[in-house]
Amino acid sequence: MKKRAAAFLFFIFFSFAAFASDMQLQAIGASTASNLYLSYLSIGVIADSYTKKVYEKEQTVIFVNSVVAQAGVQKEYLRKMMESGDIPENEHYFVEKLIKCYELLMDEGNNLVDYVKTGSNSSLMKYDNKRKEAWSLISEIMGFNN
Repeated sequence: MKKRAAAFLFFIFFSFAAFASDMQLQAIGASTASNLYLSYLSIGVIADSYTKKVYEKEQTVIFVNSVVAQAGVQKEYLRKMMESGDIPENEHYFVEKLIKCYELLMDEGNNLVDYVKTGSNSSLMKYDNKRKEAWSLISEIMGFNN
């Protein structure tokens, strides 16, 4: 009887551990998707504020660079989690999408900074293209297209 009870407890313990791991991954995914969405909105609000002369060049560059920097940190943590094996193989495709989205947001922000500093129409076009690509991927990740 003790062996059955021990086996049962062992099974329950590992079942809960697996469940917690799934819940942790879901929480990370939901938090990351939310962060992508809010980062996208932040860059857009900063860009609009600059064009409406609410922010000057220096303020705009500082604000955008802070969003780009935090996106880089998030991207690297996701990459490290994949490399360490903390992300199950069957979730790699989704996490790669998240990483790609952070890269698009970083490119969007960097092109906006270049536009603010130089006034280059090329940078403005690149910013707009990355903005559209990022929104498309965020919409897919968050299920807005469904």
